[in-house]
Amino acid sequence: MTSASMFSIKILLLVLLAAPLSSSFYLSLPQPRRRHSCTLKPLSLSMASLSDPALLSTVQLQLAKLLPQLLTGSLVYGSLTFYFDRPRGEMLIDDDVLIKKLSNIPNAGLGLFAARDLPKGTNLGLYPGVLTPTNAYRNKKLQTHPESVSYVWKLQNVPGSLEERGVLDPTDSEGIISDYCSGGSTTIPLSRFLFRTVFATYRKATTLCRINEPLAPEDANVDSTEETEAGKVLFFISRDVVAGEELYLYYGEYYDRSGYGQ
Repeated sequence: MTSASMFSIKILLLVLLAAPLSSSFYLSLPQPRRRHSCTLKPLSLSMASLSDPALLSTVQLQLAKLLPQLLTGSLVYGSLTFYFDRPRGEMLIDDDVLIKKLSNIPNAGLGLFAARDLPKGTNLGLYPGVLTPTNAYRNKKLQTHPESVSYVWKLQNVPGSLEERGVLDPTDSEGIISDYCSGGSTTIPLSRFLFRTVFATYRKATTLCRINEPLAPEDANVDSTEETEAGKVLFFISRDVVAGEELYLYYGEYYDRSGYGQ
């Protein structure tokens, strides 16, 4: 399933959950008697009618009846939001095996180094981030926080067009990379709020985001492969690495290298 398809499903489920609740509450309220007349009269509500004990009692009763539906709807919506907007990725190697420190590449910021020898074929982990539709990322975060593009992974080997494949975005709402990706998106209401509160403990390490590109492609010692399930990008050691060596990954022919390493 592509990221664009998942976005459409989220919108549809939100509408399906909200519509029955709102319509049930409206139909449960006392309805005015219909007049057999074509004359339209303006609707007027007085404070007296709003404080009518009978009306208030009816509203309270219907709210009590709707409470289970509201709770069920909230649980379903929260569960679906977690499933679709959760941070992906997983480290497949112990934390003490990799060290983050200043890269050997000029002006590249932090880099990732091997704390011990790593043989060829060692799996490092799955790249972290929230699976986001390509258009949604381009039209929102890329416009307001263009610096986030340095860490966004563009999926390639999944079904669908380039726009449907989506991206893995490990940055926060400000486009900044931190030690952990907390999840959430701006495409669905309350998503980021839920991941800041209810799902706050569910987060993924962004260690692999610190792997820089070498100045010469042949110096790369890390490679990647995308699994068939959208949103899974495996990083692994492509040649034997000795302790203290910086890890490098070739970013691909379409990466913008203007000013890189200068």
